[in-house]
Amino acid sequence: MAIDVVKGYTNYGKSNGNGFMDISANGARTAFKASTDFSKMPEPRPHDRPIALFMEGHTGLYAGGGMVIESTPPQVRLAPLKGRGWKSWGYIPDKWLSWKDGVIRTHEEVVAIAKTIVGMPYWYGTFGQAPSLDLLRAKRKQYPSQYRCIKSTGNYEGAINRFAVVMDCIGLIRYVCLAKRVKISNARPGESKPVPTDSPFAIGDRVRIKTNALHYYPGGIKIPDWLKGQVKTVDQVLRAGRADVRGGEQCILLGDGINSWISVKNVQKVKE
Repeated sequence: MAIDVVKGYTNYGKSNGNGFMDISANGARTAFKASTDFSKMPEPRPHDRPIALFMEGHTGLYAGGGMVIESTPPQVRLAPLKGRGWKSWGYIPDKWLSWKDGVIRTHEEVVAIAKTIVGMPYWYGTFGQAPSLDLLRAKRKQYPSQYRCIKSTGNYEGAINRFAVVMDCIGLIRYVCLAKRVKISNARPGESKPVPTDSPFAIGDRVRIKTNALHYYPGGIKIPDWLKGQVKTVDQVLRAGRADVRGGEQCILLGDGINSWISVKNVQKVKE
């Protein structure tokens, strides 16, 4: 499994003694004693407990800075907190964040893991397993109504052998809580560092498409003239836990309605 900050330290399918494996999103909302008063939700510091967000039948992880990491069809994504319809929030209890080593996972560690899985496919009823045909068959049999509409949940067969892990919304919370160990490089005490990647950009960065750019990447389609010079948001810097290289150049995924991979050489970061 090629995920930078976990690298084999996860142990899925086994409970850590607190029954977490069997909980639903609504069950977690009750267990986390979620509050509807968002005026009392703090901006978490690196070593604070992580915060989960809730709406009916759905949950996500607050990443800080007004952003949320959630698994919703068709994939895990980083999205703004505002305008999404979140109804309540709650601290993830310490007992859910402690694995066999007894170390409590912090906001910084949990968010670091979550950022590495942005872009992973949404599969209902999963919590970090590697996608396989056997898993897909089992889940289709277990949840037939959830796996009928490919358009709403993505091409399941297409995810096999292309992505490291799959998960649903509560599966994402399970995933980040059950990680046995997280290594955050170059982080000093009390200081939050972004997840290290080979990319010069981070998710959420605003970038301008260069006016002299011709193709999205070498060998790719041409960039339309009307798009050049526009500012877009970086939605993804990794693919299946690795840098995405196209035409020999590293690429990032742009959002804001573009949803296209583009060479890092064709954009420049904008300070706003």
